Amino acid sequence: MINVSNFTDLNLVLREMRTELDNLRTRNIDLSRRRVVNAAPSVNEYDYVVRKELEQFGVTRVSESNPTSVSRLYAVVFSNSGTIRTAEYASAPYIVKRRSSVVGVYVTCIEPPTTSPASFQVWVDGSDYLLEESIQIPVSANPFQVYGTTNLAISSLEDEQTLTLQVLTGGCKSATLEILLREI
Repeated sequence: MINVSNFTDLNLVLREMRTELDNLRTRNIDLSRRRVVNAAPSVNEYDYVVRKELEQFGVTRVSESNPTSVSRLYAVVFSNSGTIRTAEYASAPYIVKRRSSVVGVYVTCIEPPTTSPASFQVWVDGSDYLLEESIQIPVSANPFQVYGTTNLAISSLEDEQTLTLQVLTGGCKSATLEILLREI
């Protein structure tokens, strides 16, 4: 704490406070050995995810006795910035690199469909659907709203299987599909 006894001291303290506040707004913040408490769940695409959200996806707490628990969970992300329509493949195939169980599948569209709902499905090896039912995005849905399912026709994937995202009905612009997997 700095004692302020005159206007010069007050001016220095205010300048220092303004500099610190500016640093928080414009520069990287070093949070090593610090933690954020009472954080709210993420809302936007680039928000931090809180522990409760990770636990919903099956991520366990990392400890010294289990240092690899988080690294076993990974995501395959299909992203298409253009307009995709019915019967089009929204992505190039992804080749599974390690045997994995499927945790869930989630889709979002930056510009949701305007005339008819969009439905998405994931092909496995070009012949089987990954999902029991396609994921539906309704007309005029909120941008960035996440739609997902854990209702899977295939619960595990083997090495070298291919995954391809396809639009079954409707269409939307800038779709992102994420398949959350856990290494077996």
